[in-house]
Amino acid sequence: MKIKSLILKNWYKLIYILVTIIYIIFLKRLDKILLTKNFTNSIQLLKYDNYIAVKYFILAIIIAICGCWLIIKIVLDLKNKHSNFDDIIIGFIIIMVIVILLILVLNYITVPILKAILTVITIVIGGVYFIGHY
Repeated sequence: MKIKSLILKNWYKLIYILVTIIYIIFLKRLDKILLTKNFTNSIQLLKYDNYIAVKYFILAIIIAICGCWLIIKIVLDLKNKHSNFDDIIIGFIIIMVIVILLILVLNYITVPILKAILTVITIVIGGVYFIGHY
């Protein structure tokens, strides 16, 4: 009965964790595919397969924002409510799992997707600066 009540209290956190794990699995597969391709530049990587890398990057941002929001919500709930020992332990476990998942998302999105996006952004900003000043 106690496990059932813990699951019911934390259902949306568990859904977030499950969705993030599934996202990481698909992101890891995409990374393997992208790393085997020989793109001549970052724009080709971003255009590959109907901008799939950009879509994954946007999802990574959404997952990171939701994860940070959940961590803040858990900390505030533990701070503001008179939590029992079980709630505190479960809260810390969920925070640790979310932090680990966010680190994995950051790790897998960094190579090669984030690298390509940062390259393109740098080129665009440099081009806009150059055009604006000359």
